[in-house]
Amino acid sequence: MSLTQDSNLQQPSYELYDPEMVTQDTADAHVLLVRLLPAFARQQVGAYYEAAYKRIRVFGEKSIENNKRIRFSKVHTIPEDCDADKLKGQFQEGSITIIIPKKPKELEPAQEQEATKQVIATPQKSTSEVGSEDADMKNGEKGVSEEKPKSEMEKSKESESEPDQEQEAA
Repeated sequence: MSLTQDSNLQQPSYELYDPEMVTQDTADAHVLLVRLLPAFARQQVGAYYEAAYKRIRVFGEKSIENNKRIRFSKVHTIPEDCDADKLKGQFQEGSITIIIPKKPKELEPAQEQEATKQVIATPQKSTSEVGSEDADMKNGEKGVSEEKPKSEMEKSKESESEPDQEQEAA
């Protein structure tokens, strides 16, 4: 190989660039804004979600002069209260905006305890009320029977004695 061929194969030198990253929390989303040099085009930047680490990586690379390139890589950890599966990104000249919606809020522990107290504090019915409920159950309403389950033998004895009772009534 000649010396001229070696210089053509020379690796490019890289200049690292650290773009400004701004985060903002709103009521329903976490917003990430990465401000870039205006020289970066859409084809020269990208972003991807690293699910294993629950983070977003924003990156880019651009040629600036003979055998020189400028590049960047920024990482942002996704907050626990956000739903990374629904994130959306947008490139506008000079910036990348990533919107990560927040997960719906669940009952706070204090609210859960209050709901439990309300269920426990419900008064129990007396046996006289249970008896009147049996009549309601026959009309299609749901309830809890106070009757003990019968064994197969008890059921067969009852079914044998029922025809005798019907004959006596007739």
